[in-house]
Amino acid sequence: MWRLCKDGNNKDEFEKACWEDGIKIILQSVKEKKKENNKEEDTSLIVVLRDENSEITKEEYKNLKQKCAELGFEIADVIVYEWKRLLVKVKSEDKKVEKVYFGEKEAEKLDGLWLFTFENYLGKSFIRVKFEDGQEVQTDPIEVISKKTPLTDENDPLYYPSFLSALIDGILKHLSSRPLFSLSSPTGFATIEYSQAPNLILILHILAHYADTLIQALQTIYNNPYRKLKTQERWVYISEATNVDVDTILMIFHHPEHLHKAQTGGPFGSLAEKLQGYVPERVYQREVVETLDNSENRFIKHLLNTIIFFCDQLKEFKLWEKAKSHYRKLRELEDYVRYLRASSLFADVGDMTIFPVSSQVLLKRDGYRECLEIYRRLQLSRIPVFDEIKDAIDNRNIDRLYEYWCFFELSKRLAEAICERGKFELRFEIVESEEGGLKEGKVRACLGNGYELGYNKYMKSYSEIPLRPDFVLAKKDSLGSEKSKIIFDAKFRFDIENIKIFENKDIADLEKELSEKEDLATSPKTEDILKMHTYRDTIKECKSALIVYPGKEGRFYKENEERVNIDSKELSENFLKELLKFSMSGVGAIALRPED
Repeated sequence: MWRLCKDGNNKDEFEKACWEDGIKIILQSVKEKKKENNKEEDTSLIVVLRDENSEITKEEYKNLKQKCAELGFEIADVIVYEWKRLLVKVKSEDKKVEKVYFGEKEAEKLDGLWLFTFENYLGKSFIRVKFEDGQEVQTDPIEVISKKTPLTDENDPLYYPSFLSALIDGILKHLSSRPLFSLSSPTGFATIEYSQAPNLILILHILAHYADTLIQALQTIYNNPYRKLKTQERWVYISEATNVDVDTILMIFHHPEHLHKAQTGGPFGSLAEKLQGYVPERVYQREVVETLDNSENRFIKHLLNTIIFFCDQLKEFKLWEKAKSHYRKLRELEDYVRYLRASSLFADVGDMTIFPVSSQVLLKRDGYRECLEIYRRLQLSRIPVFDEIKDAIDNRNIDRLYEYWCFFELSKRLAEAICERGKFELRFEIVESEEGGLKEGKVRACLGNGYELGYNKYMKSYSEIPLRPDFVLAKKDSLGSEKSKIIFDAKFRFDIENIKIFENKDIADLEKELSEKEDLATSPKTEDILKMHTYRDTIKECKSALIVYPGKEGRFYKENEERVNIDSKELSENFLKELLKFSMSGVGAIALRPED
C-alpha cells in the first residue's frame, strides 16, 4: 500500500508517496514556482498523513475519507491533480525497468526518471511498471481529481465527494425513472445473449421498470401453475391398486417374490384360485398424474433465484437505495419473490438444466410469457451504454459521469419543454449494427413531436471532415430529414467564472492572457469556444452550439451580437423553449449541475 516517505537526506525535500512490493516506486510532483514570490511549492500531490506543504491536513483527509465512506466509495490514499506533472522513480536491485504506465498511457523517460501528466482524465488510476524480463508490477489505486472539485469545503457545490455522489445518484435516478431503453436492429437481427451476467446498472434499470409486471405475472403463476401429465410407474399394495393393464399381469409372473399364500375366504379368492392359492402382496401399476416438476416451473424457479441473487448484489454494491423513486416497488418485488421461492409450490420442483427455449407454455401462457420476456432482458449482456456508465462509476471518471448525466438531464428538460401538458413522451433507443454491437452514434433520446437528442453522433462538415459533438438536437420533418440542428458539448473542465475575459478581446489577446494565467487547466480554453464556432459554422443546418458545464450561470452570444444571460433555474422554462424554435443562432455556454 502507499505510504509517506522521503528519498534522500535533504530536510527541506518535499515528502513523497512510496509503494513497495519487492520493488520500490516513488511518486512525487514536479515543483512549481509561484509567480508572486518565486517560491517553489508542491501543490499537485496529496499523500495520506501529510501536514506540511499540502492543501489538505491529516484531520481534513480523515474527514474526507469518512465522507466518501458515507457516500458509498473509498477514496485512494494518494490524490493527484489533473494537468500537473508527476515524477516516478523505480528502485529495484536486480531488474531493469523497460516502461512505466499511468493507467494505459506510457510515461516519458528522462534521466532514469519517468514523467507523466494526466490530461483530460479524472478518476481512479494506477502505476504499472514493466521490466525488461517481461514481469509487470501494478500499484494500488491513485485518485486523479480536478482543481475545481475541492476536497475540504463541504459547502462548495463542487465538493468532490458530494458532487461525485450527486452525479451517480442523478444518473441512476434517470435510469430508474425513465422508460426502458429499447433495442432495435435495422435488419431485424435478434439481440445476442452471452454467458456472462449483465451489469448491475442494467439490472437496476430493468427491475425498477418491470417490478409491477413481474409481481403480477408471478401471482398469476402462483394461482394457476402449469401442471404436466406424467406417466408414473410404481409398485403398490394390491389393496391400493386402481389401474390394471396387461403389464400388471405380466409383472406378477416376472416377480414371483411378491407372491404369498392367500388366506381362505380372503377378498382376493378368485385371483388366488387362478394362481394356485397365491396372491401378490404388491403389483405393478402405471398411472397418469399431474406434476409441478416440469421444465417450465424449473425455469420460473431459476428466475426467482436469479432475481434474489441480483437483489443481494444491488444491496452489496449500494445501488439498491439509489433508485429512490422506485425503492418501495423494489422492496415489494424482493419480498414477494422470496416468499414465493420459499412456498410449497416449488418444494418438489427440480433445478433447471436445459433452457426450455421452444416451450409453448413459456411463449403463450399468462404469467409465464411475461416472466420469459423479463428473463431475456435480464440476460441481455454487454449493452455498451450500460457498460460504459458502470465503468465510469467504478473508476469514478467524474468528467465522463458528468457527460452521461448531462445527456439524461438535457433529454428530460428538452422533453418537458417540448411536450404539451400531460403528454410527456421521452424514451430512449439503442440501435444495433448488423454485426450485433452498438451502431456508432445511435444512442438517442426521442423527445416527442419529432425531436431527437443524439449521443456522440458523427456529423459531416461541408468540407467532409467528420465531427463528433457530444449531443445533437434535431427535428425531423414529415420525410424524415433533419432540417435544423443544435449542438451541445459537455465540458467539465470549463470554468464560466472567467467567461468575461472573452468579451471585447480578439483571439491573439485572449491567447496571451490565458497563457499568463497560473492554472491554464481551470481556465476557459480557447479551443473550447472555437470548437463551438467550428460546429456552428461547418455543420450543415446547425443553428447554435453550446458548452454545458457545471457552473452557476451561462451566456449565449447571438449572431447579431446580442448577449443573453442564462439562469440555470430558468433553463427549462425559458431559454430551452426559445432554443427549440431554431430561431436563435450563435454560440455560448449553459450551466447545469445535479442540484439544479
